[in-house]
Amino acid sequence: MVKRDQFAMSRTSSVVGCTVAVAAGVVLYKFHMAQKWDAAFIGTLVPFWGVASIFQSRWSHASFWTSFTACFVAHIGLTWYVFAIVMRNIDTVGLLVWTPVAMFEGLGLYYLVDLLDRKLQ
Repeated sequence: MVKRDQFAMSRTSSVVGCTVAVAAGVVLYKFHMAQKWDAAFIGTLVPFWGVASIFQSRWSHASFWTSFTACFVAHIGLTWYVFAIVMRNIDTVGLLVWTPVAMFEGLGLYYLVDLLDRKLQ
């Protein structure tokens, strides 16, 4: 049975996640960014939001946020390298093409954050 506090936290995180997604979409649109950055954004938001949602019970631990932030920084660096350097001549990356990459990354991220969190505790 889901506790009322957990439902409220889930609803709050959903509202925050949707707000971030809409704000980022507006920024990408206003700055006339290439469409590939939409895929990069979705490929960041979905795995990290999913992992953060799964590990809500660990939000009070500094070790969780340390491992989560380390993975996020590494992800941002790698995403920038792939989208800005490797694919510099490509302007469009379909979201359906990038979705499997984001799913595999989410799975790896789940295990990596869990492993790092346990080692840091």
